[in-house]
Amino acid sequence: MKDLSIGDSVLVWAISEMDYDDLGNRKVYREKRRPFAAKVIGQRRKMLGSCVRGYSGGYFDEPEPSYFQAKGSVLLWEVRHGMMNKPILVDDIDIELTNPVDLPRMGAAK
Repeated sequence: MKDLSIGDSVLVWAISEMDYDDLGNRKVYREKRRPFAAKVIGQRRKMLGSCVRGYSGGYFDEPEPSYFQAKGSVLLWEVRHGMMNKPILVDDIDIELTNPVDLPRMGAAK
């Protein structure tokens, strides 16, 4: 992990999202973006694994609930590109420390 602190100005060129693939495994997907300036507001640990579907049961069978089977975790940076915007998750390889910048109160449109 990079040595960043809360409040550091960074340059981000891809965002990360958690989603399930076709087999039901939860993974991190990185989406390339045009580089933008942001401020670090923290870190977030997200769990990796798979969703095991339950069984509704039959006339004589007991139902089984669905559950998430964790197989690991990933630590992502949490940044904002405007002080009034929602946090964005960023992988460690897609973030770089930069010179301090003043962020706008609201982010620009895509």
